[in-house]
Amino acid sequence: MGLRGCINIDRLPLQILLKDNPAWVGTPVAVTRDQKPQSPILALNREARQKGLATGMRYASALSIVPSLRAREVPQDRVAEARERIVRSLSAFTPDIEPCSFDTDALWVNVDGLRSLFTSESLWSERVRASLAAEGFRVNVVIGFTRFGTYAIARSRSRSIVFASPQEENALMCRSSIDILPLPHRTKSTLRRLEIRTVRQFVSLPEGETVRRFGKEAGLLRQAILSDDPLPIQALGLKEAVPCARHLDSPVTDLGLLMPHVDELLEAEATRAEREGSVISGLSVMLRTEEGELTTDLIRPAIPTIKTALLRRLIELRLSARRFTSGVEDIEIRSARTRPSRAQEELFEARGRDLQAGARAFAAIRARFGNESVTSAQLVDSHLPEKSFRWVPASRPALPAPRKGTPPAPAAVRRFLFAPARAPVISQKAGQAAGPFILSGSWWGETGEDAPYLRHYSFRESETEVLWLFRDALTGLSWVQGFVD
Repeated sequence: MGLRGCINIDRLPLQILLKDNPAWVGTPVAVTRDQKPQSPILALNREARQKGLATGMRYASALSIVPSLRAREVPQDRVAEARERIVRSLSAFTPDIEPCSFDTDALWVNVDGLRSLFTSESLWSERVRASLAAEGFRVNVVIGFTRFGTYAIARSRSRSIVFASPQEENALMCRSSIDILPLPHRTKSTLRRLEIRTVRQFVSLPEGETVRRFGKEAGLLRQAILSDDPLPIQALGLKEAVPCARHLDSPVTDLGLLMPHVDELLEAEATRAEREGSVISGLSVMLRTEEGELTTDLIRPAIPTIKTALLRRLIELRLSARRFTSGVEDIEIRSARTRPSRAQEELFEARGRDLQAGARAFAAIRARFGNESVTSAQLVDSHLPEKSFRWVPASRPALPAPRKGTPPAPAAVRRFLFAPARAPVISQKAGQAAGPFILSGSWWGETGEDAPYLRHYSFRESETEVLWLFRDALTGLSWVQGFVD
């Protein structure tokens, strides 16, 4: 497993504001979304938080509590300019830098293969922090093994850390507060009322209940934490442009009326990418409703492109699954870009199958149903058939590797039912069973995953197929696990 690092820039807009106004240091300071009394507060310094202020409050309300509060809007182009300066500074330490799609204050970097230049990851981390401090930016660095693990720890702790094992990283990540999760404020409040305060408690929620109670986004976040994104860190050429944004005079709830605005912003973003000689490898589509609810969708094409028709189709597929409870009044599109390759390499040596078209189909499915909707089975160590595999995200289609040597003999395939079904009554004329094959274990357990089991498996022909059966000796019931092709 390769080493990854997360660079957490502590409230970048606030750092920019204090850098522009050095006399404000030591006084309560806030960053607002715009220059209006009812504008929400996006970031606060320590002095303002100590006086009882919190992000999300309206500026007028905060000013009534702390009359000495100083606040100002930080333009997006200033934030984008600062991000580019940070990326340029980081490029001297690693060739692979990837902006976080849901947090503008975070960057992921590849740390593999740098020991020939730096004697340890800790030294690399110190050099990075010193370089960015010289640029006027305060950051902390966490080096570990997963995207979300390093991000969660970087957000929840102010000091830099280097992990020696994935287990150590996972243990600390699970103890992190749910405050670092990219979830709506209302969802976090509900979780706290349910006494769910850590990431470990959040991911322990049943998948179905998470989606039903907190929405699809919370379910996808839970899956992302449990199975980290397998894609490698993006190349150095990746850059985030100044976002294309639009405020709608009249809030829109109909997708057909919303898409023309998206088309214009997407065309402007593609034109800028083409002018800079880059292609779009990802899009972040942010929508803000008139009630203040903010949603962000990450769209990834199969290959980097500037074809607006393809990108529009992916955006429309993603948004078509959403039901807007209130009108959308703000649209913002950010593009992640990379330099196009001089020659497109063949990803697979195969004839008769267009695997690039398959990759485009995967991208469309992910856009419509979520980034974790395309999965493949991965074998794990377990005696129980239903626990002998797990589903992991699949980024691209792949042909099975041919076996070496003599052609393989035809093999029977056992197919699982979604859940075991009660065994039917089988005619005496049916074929004889093969078995029993006894499977037992977990004698020490009582309930849950460690509950004891004693199963007698067998195969028996029915009138239409070969059934894969087992008799639960602890309950005396018979079940169909699946069937055989």
